[in-house]
Amino acid sequence: MFRTAHQPTGATLGRAALVVAHPGHELNLTGWLTMSQPSVFVMTDGSGQLGRSRLHSTTKTLLRAGGRPGSIYGHLSDQEVYEAMLDQDVDLFLRLTFELADWICLDDIAYVVGDSAEGYHPTHDLCRTIVGGAVELAARVRGPIGNYEYVITGPRIDCVMGRCRGAIKLILDDQALERKLAAARGYPELAGEVQSAVERHGIESFRHECLHPVDNRKSWTPERSSQPHYEIHGQSRVAAGKYQRAVSYADHIAPLQAALWEALDRSLEAGVGTSMAGARMG
Repeated sequence: MFRTAHQPTGATLGRAALVVAHPGHELNLTGWLTMSQPSVFVMTDGSGQLGRSRLHSTTKTLLRAGGRPGSIYGHLSDQEVYEAMLDQDVDLFLRLTFELADWICLDDIAYVVGDSAEGYHPTHDLCRTIVGGAVELAARVRGPIGNYEYVITGPRIDCVMGRCRGAIKLILDDQALERKLAAARGYPELAGEVQSAVERHGIESFRHECLHPVDNRKSWTPERSSQPHYEIHGQSRVAAGKYQRAVSYADHIAPLQAALWEALDRSLEAGVGTSMAGARMG
């Protein structure tokens, strides 16, 4: 089905979890899904502005690949998460972090794979923060736990050329690649995005699935003269009368991430027991 370019070592030899911001992200890793059969956590239902969940299409993908839904599985709409960012609802994201940390411990997870922070979508970037926080909390109970990210919307050329820093690299054979493309094309809600990704990166790029080790506290920071994609998009939606307010890095994402880590650090300093419920909000 595939071959590994780098032999997984250490914390990667065990049960896995995948944590994504939106249903459909799992399509990037269908080879790894089939190999690892992880627990899969999905922050939102992918309903977007239209208000129609696409979670059922992700469930079908997981059933075919052998993955299984985790305890966090599309309970929040995209609109609810967006409003929580605007309102600086730290408690909501803190609850998600502790719930994920609890599950990592209960399910004996050895490594977690999550969305990368690319400055493309604020929920992707917050997902990365939640994964890092959950891994750090769980590691206090369980010991070392691997933390990995993968490319969502960014360039894949380094992965294709073997230049990326991936510690786990899968190269799909022709049959596995065809199954991956069939799964992506069979996800009706993302048909346009799948075609756009193929045109942008080329079919061959989807043969490579690379998991990159990442520091628990990694976050995306815009360069001084640049804006994240989500700011530009949000501002255009406000101008068009579609949004009343738009999320920005400086006013919403950066302070939310800082507040989240401040609360997590208080819990870590207080000591985390075998159950984290007592450390959640105090």
